[in-house]
Amino acid sequence: MSSSVVTASFGTHAASVAAHFWNVREDDSDENDEVDWNVDHAERARVNEGSTSISYVPRWVAFDARSLRGKTTATGLSSGDAAAAAAAAWSGAWTVTRAPPTRRSAYARALEREAKALKSESALRALVGDEDEEDGRSRSKLGVVGRALELRASGGVAADPLDDMEDVSRALIEAAEKLDVDAEHWSDYLKVELCERNEFALAGKWTGINAFDGFGEGTDWIESEDRREDVRDAIRYWVEGCDVLGGFRILCDDLSGFGGVCAKALEDVRDDYNHRTVFVFSTRPPAKKERKRMDMLNAAFAATSLAASSDLYCPLAACDDYSPTLRVHEDSWFHASAVCALAIEGITTPWRLKRDVSGASNIHEMCKFMTARAPGPFASVKTSVPAPGIRGASDADTLLDSMRFVSPGVRAPDGEDDAPFSEFFIARGLSTDSTVVASTIDAMTSRELYRCPRRRCVVTTEVPIPLPFPRIFPSGRPSSVRSLTRLTTSSSTTRDLTRIHTDFARASMSSVGKTILAQWSCDAVERAEIVENLCTRARAYAGDDDADDF
Repeated sequence: MSSSVVTASFGTHAASVAAHFWNVREDDSDENDEVDWNVDHAERARVNEGSTSISYVPRWVAFDARSLRGKTTATGLSSGDAAAAAAAAWSGAWTVTRAPPTRRSAYARALEREAKALKSESALRALVGDEDEEDGRSRSKLGVVGRALELRASGGVAADPLDDMEDVSRALIEAAEKLDVDAEHWSDYLKVELCERNEFALAGKWTGINAFDGFGEGTDWIESEDRREDVRDAIRYWVEGCDVLGGFRILCDDLSGFGGVCAKALEDVRDDYNHRTVFVFSTRPPAKKERKRMDMLNAAFAATSLAASSDLYCPLAACDDYSPTLRVHEDSWFHASAVCALAIEGITTPWRLKRDVSGASNIHEMCKFMTARAPGPFASVKTSVPAPGIRGASDADTLLDSMRFVSPGVRAPDGEDDAPFSEFFIARGLSTDSTVVASTIDAMTSRELYRCPRRRCVVTTEVPIPLPFPRIFPSGRPSSVRSLTRLTTSSSTTRDLTRIHTDFARASMSSVGKTILAQWSCDAVERAEIVENLCTRARAYAGDDDADDF
């Protein structure tokens, strides 16, 4: 029996990455219904079976601040429900005051229009499905407006003329073209179906109102008013829907208060689910100069407490090293989240292949392989998207040169090589011949200075690019792209941990840093423990025999 992976995102940027990821995943699944490449859909989503249809809902809970946009699903609280809730809590006179929701994007409104049109069309088909052939020909002459009016007269659901599906599709395409400037929130471009259990709004935290910038703020929030148990229940709901739980895919804005929330949540996940595998993707939004000192402090807490609860911990960001062939605006959260989503899509592809497919690997096997020789859970990622087409081993150099880091802080200085512990290559659509791809990757790695255990997963289909994806590709809006993803654990982590240690020491010694840490109840003893932890881990990755494994 196949295992399922539960996804949890902590923070707005993490949810933005997850929204792109699930959009890609939905298109991938639709495409694979036509071209079967042995995809195991049990990993992808939870199946809701209704009386007339089957719908796929992601096994995903998004922990985020409350938003004036309201819920992203149609199951939100109605005004009557709100009034009833107020009446139950207060016996005197009461009124309900509601701020108007922020205007949603044109694409989100077009999706709602499409859903209504499809529902009306489905109702019409059900209504006329049993009529005889002659009646069917007569009804077909009524046209769109006439059919809708007749449906209303007969008690159907459509009171207005049916939408022309060509007009609906045209409106979707036009709205998607504007998302680069129109999108202000991840709900503006998410196109997969959600239910009310996909969202968990943090009590007392509002998008754009409460800063929630510090790791310690998140720890304080989750430790008060039984909120820790509420977070556990939100995750437990999705776990209980799994026949076999394979592990957890965690996306976290760990350079913020959501890092503290996530760290405590993962402690409970470890205790509740018998140490099931946890893969943490640290999703880093575009850097802001005014947040530099806070980021220095947050990074140290994330690299110690959050990484300690992870089987594999992989920071992701749209780095300045990214491919010059892409039009990625590094200060755009919409673009940055899309770059991270493509990396996650590549890394997790082996998880959803059926077991008899070469290169298939579940989350536990991948994490165990990547950390078997490494002294800790830290990993980095390189990608080539869009990757060049290949014809054989002679294209190895071209493929190698096209790869760029999607993990911040690990790029080696000129002339310095890092010794890898393990590597996992995932290729999508590089060639229709999997043996050509395998030989090219082998030729590429043969040029490396160091040898290490390496695995590869080769899929001949390309990565689909959904309609609401940002226009970052030179060819405009392709329907799919080739990709190569390289997941690595290596000694480069030494530099990253050393930098985090140096930054934390400097930031924590400043007057502002001391004030912030005091607000987080972090005393001198805890600061010293963080510094020692970072130093020990850095020495372990550098190959110091005196350093203890962790």
